[in-house]
Amino acid sequence: SAILSTHYGLSPWISLCFAAAASGGIAYIIGKPFFEARGMSLAIITLAFSVIIYMVVARLPITGGHDGITGIPRFYIGGLRFGDDLCYYLLWVVLSVALWFAYNLTEKKIGRGLRALNEFGGGNEVAAIASGMDSTRVKTQLFVLAAVYASVAGSIFAHWMTTVNPNFFSVLVTFVFIMMVGIGGFRSIWGAPIGAAFYYGLREIMTIVLHGQQIVGGEIVVFGLIFIVILIFLPGGLTSLPNEFREWRHKWQVWRRKKVVVSEAEFFKRHVWPAGSKDFGVSVVREDSRPLLQVKGVSKTFGSLVALDNVTLDVFPGEIVGIVGPNGAGKTTLFNTIAGILSPTKGEIWFDDQEITKLRTYKISQLGIGTTFQHFNLFYNMSGFHNALVGAWKRFQSNFIECMLGLPRLKEEDNIIGHSLLKELALLGVLDKRLTPSPSTLTPRDQRALTIGRAIASQPRLLLLDEPAAGLNYEEMQELSHEFQRYQYQGISILLIDHRIEILRSLSDRIIVLNFGRKVAEGTPNEILKDKEVIAIYLGKKLAYET
Repeated sequence: SAILSTHYGLSPWISLCFAAAASGGIAYIIGKPFFEARGMSLAIITLAFSVIIYMVVARLPITGGHDGITGIPRFYIGGLRFGDDLCYYLLWVVLSVALWFAYNLTEKKIGRGLRALNEFGGGNEVAAIASGMDSTRVKTQLFVLAAVYASVAGSIFAHWMTTVNPNFFSVLVTFVFIMMVGIGGFRSIWGAPIGAAFYYGLREIMTIVLHGQQIVGGEIVVFGLIFIVILIFLPGGLTSLPNEFREWRHKWQVWRRKKVVVSEAEFFKRHVWPAGSKDFGVSVVREDSRPLLQVKGVSKTFGSLVALDNVTLDVFPGEIVGIVGPNGAGKTTLFNTIAGILSPTKGEIWFDDQEITKLRTYKISQLGIGTTFQHFNLFYNMSGFHNALVGAWKRFQSNFIECMLGLPRLKEEDNIIGHSLLKELALLGVLDKRLTPSPSTLTPRDQRALTIGRAIASQPRLLLLDEPAAGLNYEEMQELSHEFQRYQYQGISILLIDHRIEILRSLSDRIIVLNFGRKVAEGTPNEILKDKEVIAIYLGKKLAYET
């Protein structure tokens, strides 16, 4: 903006808009490859990029090198030139609009998606992607918006100060900004303004106490220590203090409403699907139907280790197929290749007559494959109900701009989809747990039910269940088995993993046995129980051939 207004004579307002557009465009171009990285790698890449930009800007003639640019014109409207007071008010207007956009984004669909992707804060990116979320796209969109924010703020600063040089944007300044946000709270849109107010307020107090004297490096040391203390004892920053209070108040209110919530859950159980009922309707399975899922000669190797060896299987509409085998047989690897989490070394995977072998995980989910994991992989930084809403990601049609502007369509989608999810959570027996701030406080049975509810929220046609009985007792597994049968009669196909054949016997139409990555048997439960090779895997060859 400073270059355009000083070297080319453009209006500061036009320069600001060009700078914002250019920053957003550059962020989009570099964002896609950047966000293929995750976690700490992404943080290091972005920090390295800021260092590179600083070094380049400090050496370009057009930027004035280390001396920077002076004589930058101030904003004006007609004959009214913006002085310090008007620039101050302009800054507050821009800040208010930016916070409004951020609030709209964080409160609904996009905000839930960001929390689900935040692995440092209790999220799980793999589970979010398996729910149908294009994580690279979401992060790139936010990266572009953040770049536009930074560009507008920098342009206002430059035209307010009328001079700018690279030292204003050094790595040290970047760390100060990070420190401000960390003190305020990374998890709240109010973290940045509250952290900045705390930083500059305390700095003014220090100046008064020291009578204007400055200790070299003292300011950074003091705020650095405060930053460290807050990260250790209050990870959510200053903004998390009222959240902590609300959490305790919420627990009290839930306890007081306990009877009402349970009654709501019982209503769904009694009037939608009576407990123990097998009358789910008419099965949609047709004997002449084509396979919904086809796995054709799939192999997967990790170096010299063969995890899958030429595995072939079919799953028909409305069918429950069990995958059984000892630990290390390749069951989870098979699931991960179907879900797109792993790419097969060779072979093909087809779903509904479409090859999905090379599709990314979120696209496979959007086609109609829901996935649960051997471990719960829940989002522990949001409520159980919001976990289910993330699972319904593909059902939301509102785009990023609509979310940012807070248009009514998104609220309508939240209401409609949320109501349908309440019904599903009730049937799974976790309706009264939906407002629990974090699923980490739930029992293993409820956490497992919530993972299944999150997968069902995407309205899948094929459900991949990786050891859903893990950590459950017999009665709890029987309850979930009833739900699996209900899904079957709704037309949902199920591919179910377990290493205990007795669990699959009562549920599966067919069972496939894996051992050392190979398919060694396939048939009905009774056929599998009589198969000598299967008996040999579980009981040993001597007992197998004595029976």
